[in-house]
Amino acid sequence: MKKKGFTLIEIILVISLVFIISAATIPSYSKFINGRKLQSDQNKLIENIRYARELAESGKNNSNFGVYFQESRYVLYQGEGYGNRDPSQDQIFDLSKNIELSNLNEVNFETGTSMPSTTGTLKITNTANEKFRNIKVNKEGLIYVSR
Repeated sequence: MKKKGFTLIEIILVISLVFIISAATIPSYSKFINGRKLQSDQNKLIENIRYARELAESGKNNSNFGVYFQESRYVLYQGEGYGNRDPSQDQIFDLSKNIELSNLNEVNFETGTSMPSTTGTLKITNTANEKFRNIKVNKEGLIYVSR
């Protein structure tokens, strides 16, 4: 009479194979997720800077609009500058974990013309893998990514 089932050696072998395959794929998956977080936050940030520019260009509330950058978040605001804005109109956006902003504090777009108060490069970095992208605002108010 034959017994049905698995031997202890077969079970250990299968568990070992699953462990080895998992150990090989987890770092790749983690790297993929970190890259997607940077890309996703970059796209949202560009979209919101462009939105501030569009609001200023349209003359909404006859006011300037801008974006104030902090290390782990940014604020879309209404007013001639972050210091003299209307805080009740603030829209705050938090960045994903390990994503940071640097190199530019603020950009404000003039009512009607949408010309920026400052130009420069905003650096968005994933501190988990040190990958980064540069977002540029030029003198015409165009926003684009450079590497």
